[in-house]
Amino acid sequence: MLVVVVFSLLAAQCLGRVVQTQVEADLQDRSLFCTPESQPNPIASTYPDLITGTINGTLAVLPIPLEQARQIVSPYAILTAAIQKQLPGFPADKYPAYVQAVMDHDVQAGGITIPDFSRISIEYPFIDLLSDNHTSFRYVSDQTLSATNPLALAGSAAYGIHVHAATFDPACNAYALTPPKPQQRPSAAATTHLDAYIVPNATLPHLPNIGRPAFTTSFQTADGGAAYPLSFWSNVTNQPQFSVPAMGCNVQVRLFNSSVTAAPFEPVAVRGAVWAADPLFPGGAGWEGVEGTGNTAQPVLRQVFETGKFDITVLVRGAASDYASRVPAGVAVAQVDFSSHAQLVAALRGNEVVIVFTRFLPGHDLDIKQLALVDAAIAAGVPFFVPSEWAPDTAGANGASPARIGASLPTNPVLAPKRVVHNYLLNRAAEGKIAFAVVYCGVLLEPAMRAGVLPFDFRQRLARLPDGGIHPFSATSMRTLGKAVVGLLAAPDAVRNSFVHVADGVTTCRDVLRAVEEETGQRWRTEVLALGEEREVARRSIREGAFSPREFMMYIRTPFFGGDQVWKEVDNARLGIGEADTVDLREEARRVARLLGGAAKI
Repeated sequence: MLVVVVFSLLAAQCLGRVVQTQVEADLQDRSLFCTPESQPNPIASTYPDLITGTINGTLAVLPIPLEQARQIVSPYAILTAAIQKQLPGFPADKYPAYVQAVMDHDVQAGGITIPDFSRISIEYPFIDLLSDNHTSFRYVSDQTLSATNPLALAGSAAYGIHVHAATFDPACNAYALTPPKPQQRPSAAATTHLDAYIVPNATLPHLPNIGRPAFTTSFQTADGGAAYPLSFWSNVTNQPQFSVPAMGCNVQVRLFNSSVTAAPFEPVAVRGAVWAADPLFPGGAGWEGVEGTGNTAQPVLRQVFETGKFDITVLVRGAASDYASRVPAGVAVAQVDFSSHAQLVAALRGNEVVIVFTRFLPGHDLDIKQLALVDAAIAAGVPFFVPSEWAPDTAGANGASPARIGASLPTNPVLAPKRVVHNYLLNRAAEGKIAFAVVYCGVLLEPAMRAGVLPFDFRQRLARLPDGGIHPFSATSMRTLGKAVVGLLAAPDAVRNSFVHVADGVTTCRDVLRAVEEETGQRWRTEVLALGEEREVARRSIREGAFSPREFMMYIRTPFFGGDQVWKEVDNARLGIGEADTVDLREEARRVARLLGGAAKI
């Protein structure tokens, strides 16, 4: 949602500390000023002793698991009753974090105007800071902010926020809608985007945008209207902000003012996508639309659809209309309550195969969702089920024989949800109720590099190599995974009730790095990431009750890069994948490097 608000920072005692010491030195360089198309500050003369200005940009809800939100804002409680009052029907197990991608314009205080600046942050409303079970506050931990504005950087830091100096694209226009490009269809929606690139050295703010942005936001106007009412945005905007309670300057209030948000500045409903790297969101995460989606399903769906051989229905939790732009035309989309057995059965009836792609993170209930789907598939008479694996072997099927299990990992809470699902399928298949196939593809290079599982920092040209990057592993491209799914759907009996392993080949993290260096035209710095030490830190944290995306990521790298994931037998042929169909992994690494912004600058 595009929103224009007026804000007032009600902490004048901070002004002298921040402004008086910075203004003469920092504002002589007029190049620090942006010239956006934004309305002037309408209340500066009304409140001359306060810091005032206008905030213009995009606000969008990022639904995250409620338990994950509680971990992020700990030790504070979340006022769930207040959430339900503002958003009746919002899922009880979710929490409405939201992204704020904005420009602060015409900021004034005491007769001084500071340069405009951009910032992006994820904010956490409805926090019970006072422990009164009533008053809502808004928590902000990390924020990217224009490196060209040292005054704003110091001001945000004074509120206790962890501020990351950044360059932005576009440099000073967080909200303007860009018409469709000539090559787009005339009906294409206008778009707006704002990306933030953290600057390694804040004393050099004019560095070009290099590597992968730490924040990306991209939105289109939504014909179907706003998903969240203006009353909600007014409420969360007006909640006082806090960061580090120990700081003296830590209460910030923004006032949503309807007189300022009138035409031509009225809010515009939008839908889009957001990516935030760690630590801007713990562990890093991406969202599309109003419901978060995984990174694997869409390209596979596209490949399956393009064969023209299958009738496809996509089951989603959000409104089906929200997914219209994200699935090929001709693919049916059905909204389903995954907690309703009756709805699932009705949605699955008449289908021949269920294939699951769902997010694998703490709090996302991968096992609960899939067990419900298995039971519903059996009740609906669906004969075949493919669970959400698409990763290293979690079952010990690699190299297994009828008498002996293959290489596997000790029981742990990270892999437990997947083991629950395939064990359940084994039992139901033995009873003759349903057939299944589990597809292991080792490391999918593109999702692994996108999500930071393979921690390559394109901005700093820094590769953190698990155990030095020496362990080999089987790896697969998205294209080959799509071919595997097409082959499975075409001949499911060829892999009936089995665990199959596909791959384009075997590589190491060092080999991937060499390909990335070739593509970027630079030697990268390297660090060794000790898997055993990282795993032990995660294990201790989980035993103490802390199981967040951080612990998940630290644990998950061992099955990916610990040396046990080279397939003893590759089942490509069983899925119709010939030798000529596979992808060269070095070329795949180079392609992903280009995709993530790693191409050499000329």
